[in-house]
Amino acid sequence: MFRFFRSAHLRQDASPDATDDCDLAALRKYQRGVLLGGGCLLSIAIVAGLIALALFHADGFAARRSEALQRSRAIVEAHLAASDAAHLRLLSMAEYAWRHRPDNDARTLEVDRANYLRAGQRAVMTAGTESVPQTVLGAGTDAWPVDRLDRYLMLAHSLSIIRRLGGAGGRSSESESSFFLDPRGQLLVLGEGMSEQHLLSATGEKDRAQLIGRLAALSRTGVDGAEAYGTHATRMELVRHPVSGAPAIASALVARDGATVIGTFVTLESTTPLSRAMRIADGGVSFVLTGDGRVVAGTGSPKALDLGEVTRHLLDAEHKGRTLATFRQGLRFFQVVRVEEADWALVSTYCIADVIADGQRLYIAAASLAFGLLLGLWTLLAWLHWRAFGPALARAARVYQGEQLSRALIQLSPVGLCLLDRHSGDPVVQNDMMRQLAAAAERRGAMLYARMVDQASAILLLPDTTIAEFEVSVPDPHGQAPVVLLVGATSASYQGRMVLLCAVRDLSARIELEQQQKQARESAEAASRAKSRFLAAMSHEIRTPLHGILGHLELLGRSALDDNQQARLRRITQAADSLLQIINDVLDFSRAESGHLDLVAETFEPVTLLERVALLFSPLAEAKGLVLDVMVDDAVPARLVGPQARIEQVLRNLVSNAVKFTPSGRVELRADWVPDTDGSQLQLQVIDSGIGMTETQMARLFQPYVQADASIITRFGGSGLGLSLCRELSSCMGGTIHASSTPGVGSVFTFCIPVQAVPATGTLPLADRSVLLSSSASGWRDELRRRLERWGATVIIVSEADAWPAEHWEAHVPLVAFERSPARTEVASRAGRRRVILVSADGPLKPQVRANAWRVSCYSSDGLLQALLVSSQRGVPTLAVERGMH
Repeated sequence: MFRFFRSAHLRQDASPDATDDCDLAALRKYQRGVLLGGGCLLSIAIVAGLIALALFHADGFAARRSEALQRSRAIVEAHLAASDAAHLRLLSMAEYAWRHRPDNDARTLEVDRANYLRAGQRAVMTAGTESVPQTVLGAGTDAWPVDRLDRYLMLAHSLSIIRRLGGAGGRSSESESSFFLDPRGQLLVLGEGMSEQHLLSATGEKDRAQLIGRLAALSRTGVDGAEAYGTHATRMELVRHPVSGAPAIASALVARDGATVIGTFVTLESTTPLSRAMRIADGGVSFVLTGDGRVVAGTGSPKALDLGEVTRHLLDAEHKGRTLATFRQGLRFFQVVRVEEADWALVSTYCIADVIADGQRLYIAAASLAFGLLLGLWTLLAWLHWRAFGPALARAARVYQGEQLSRALIQLSPVGLCLLDRHSGDPVVQNDMMRQLAAAAERRGAMLYARMVDQASAILLLPDTTIAEFEVSVPDPHGQAPVVLLVGATSASYQGRMVLLCAVRDLSARIELEQQQKQARESAEAASRAKSRFLAAMSHEIRTPLHGILGHLELLGRSALDDNQQARLRRITQAADSLLQIINDVLDFSRAESGHLDLVAETFEPVTLLERVALLFSPLAEAKGLVLDVMVDDAVPARLVGPQARIEQVLRNLVSNAVKFTPSGRVELRADWVPDTDGSQLQLQVIDSGIGMTETQMARLFQPYVQADASIITRFGGSGLGLSLCRELSSCMGGTIHASSTPGVGSVFTFCIPVQAVPATGTLPLADRSVLLSSSASGWRDELRRRLERWGATVIIVSEADAWPAEHWEAHVPLVAFERSPARTEVASRAGRRRVILVSADGPLKPQVRANAWRVSCYSSDGLLQALLVSSQRGVPTLAVERGMH
């Protein structure tokens, strides 16, 4: 068969390539058809078995429902038979009591009759505490003969005993209500569970006569067909209970004395006991219907029942001699059987959901088994396809398509590819790119294939060499640039021959591009060096006469000038200083770029350096209302070795920018000590609450002659060289500088520089002495505490001057306190003869006595120490008060 299909394919396309393709297509097609066809047939068989199992279960479920229906029918018929027997027993005892009247005392009969008439033709008759009271109601019985009335009252008296005996016989009276009505419809005897008041209220009748007429109509329910059932016939009908309105089974029996009708007994029985008995016999949905289609009792609701359909199928079954009728409405099934004791039908119904619920475990088990079989089947088929037939087809595909694919790849490659015979040097397979390269080399007089085979064979002879990479230079006979080819080769076998697989790429364009880039880079560097030399030379030439200008301006300032002239002179001096600063920055930037920046390592005190920078910008900060803080961490050594001048230059630029770009708030200079594996670094930070910068502005921050924003020059001025100079200086010192900023919040510039710590030597000037310290500014309180503790003092921090302990005011105890600026005069006056040191941003660098208090700048540690030492020498407690820096 395979040959037949293969020949059919070959007739469509007889070319060699088409033959290979047809063989491969036939293998794939029929292998897939066999696997899929067999798998589908087995799957259909498994599913068919599952369906057959479901059908068998459905038949079994229908048989069980039919059995349950027969049990329900037996229970219903037994229930009705028991009711009939109880009713007939009641009727027999009543007729017997009517015929055999007890010999009651005439006086008792007269009293009962008188009470009955006096109560408006109403009396409750009872034969004792254990009897069932009977309520006698009359309408027009006052005109009856005395003997007739006495006889019915005596019957009511007897019924109280008969009802008790009937209840004791096994029939509960809790679900029954009964009454007796004479043939004239004028006397009514109500049993237990019924009263005149309840009946009037429930039926809506206005008087007793209408009520008796209403119940008389109800009693005729069974009397109409009594003759057909014999003398003591019981006729059952479904009615509404006159009191509760609930469905009830009405049984009517006619009592007779020979041929004379005594009256009619009517019993109203609730359908609940019948429904309860049916639920015990049948766990499904079944119900009892009357001949006119009303529901008597049941275990469910007949909402989907077509009454006409039920009647038609029941009659059809009786006509054909069957006792059971079955039919279907959509997906719901019905079973109908007639109840022998009454003109009723018993109906059982179920749907597909009931069948599924009944066989849920069976269906789950069967479905799991079927799923497992299907999964195993298709897993096996998949394994056969991928592990058995798949590899075979893959090998066939490699055989049929290997060469075509290889040729296509070679042709599509962007480099020259070829297979060269290692013995002859002839190309076995090559692409168009290789063919063009070989032709171009041949035009230049070079045999490219032979050179490639010789060089590759020589390299591949080396040990541990599997790939040979080399360059082949093809000179130009006209003196132009040679063509350089990069060749990669490795040994291979093709169609029984030893070949070289070679990949060839032309490097001439890349080499030419690299040379052009190198020339452009050298030209740019030369231009940059020329620019730097020009800027340095021009800046130096400009700085020389500028110093002369500044000198003459200083001399002019010492002459007699009026106020306007002095103001103009100050502006000219400021402009000249700014120009000199720009020139110095340009010179330093040029030196840093060229690598000729001088770095002189010297010993310095970091605290003094920060104070010097802060003192320089303090007037400008105070003029703008800024708080300028200096904070030095405890871990920072007292003395360091490093390029102090360049560190101070970077710090000045950063603080200058911070004060310039901060309209309000504070600027903080902070020093920290950062240990490192390669040494230690001094970390300086300038923190401001200025305008901040965006991410875009941060990207351009350290570029020379570039401002963060185009509006910066207009709003704040500057050349845009300060931060780029800071970066170059940091790089020359081996350090780093970076910034972080948030628009509208502020910026943080961090500058780290490697330095060496100098071991501490000397004595502590304030050793074994106590100093009180008070300051409302937490930052300055910590900074001044650090200074005092570094000098050896024991610092006692108090929050308010009023809280100072009295014993610390003794003359022999040194006392230092710091308060806000408004409290300075108060502290000085309260100290009396004692020395008070007022520390503030606007204080003098050297301590001075003013208004009985020492005054010194918070940016002068030496001044503060000098004030403390002078006070201590005089033996006077010392009080230091710091001005609030918020």
